[in-house]
Amino acid sequence: MANRLLRWFIYTFLFALLPTLIISLFGFVFDITIKDNSTELFFFTIMLCATSLNDIQENKKYAKKDFVFNLFFGIFIIMIVIVSVLYGSIIFIEMADVTTELFNIEMTDVTTELFNNKIQSLAIIVSLFSGIISLILQVILHRTEVAI
Repeated sequence: MANRLLRWFIYTFLFALLPTLIISLFGFVFDITIKDNSTELFFFTIMLCATSLNDIQENKKYAKKDFVFNLFFGIFIIMIVIVSVLYGSIIFIEMADVTTELFNIEMTDVTTELFNNKIQSLAIIVSLFSGIISLILQVILHRTEVAI
C-alpha cells in the first residue's frame, strides 16, 4: 500500500502542485507580490480529479457494479464542473477589468477584491477536499486490488 500511495503522491500530488510551488518560489526569490494563486489551485484540483477518474476507469474490472466507485466517479465529475465554473468566473472578472480600462469606465475595485478573496478561499477548500477524497480513493483501490 505504501508503494501505491508514494507513487500517487509523487506523480499526482507533487506534479500537480508544481506550478503553485514555482510561482510561490519566484515570488519569494524576486520579492514579487502575488495577488492570488487560485488558478493554480484550480489546476491542481482538476489534475487530482482527472487522475482519480483515470484510476477508477483502469480498475473498472474491480469496480464494475460497486456503489462506492460510482459515487467517487460522480463526486469527481461534479468537482471538475464546479472548478471549471469557478475558473471561468475568474476569467470573466479579468475580462471585465480589461473592458472597463479600455472604455474608461469608472468601476470600484471593492467588488473585484471581494470576489478575489472569496475565490481564493474557495480554491483552497476545493483543493483540500479533492486531495482528501483522492487519497481515500487510492486507499480503497489498493484494498480492492489486494482482496482480489
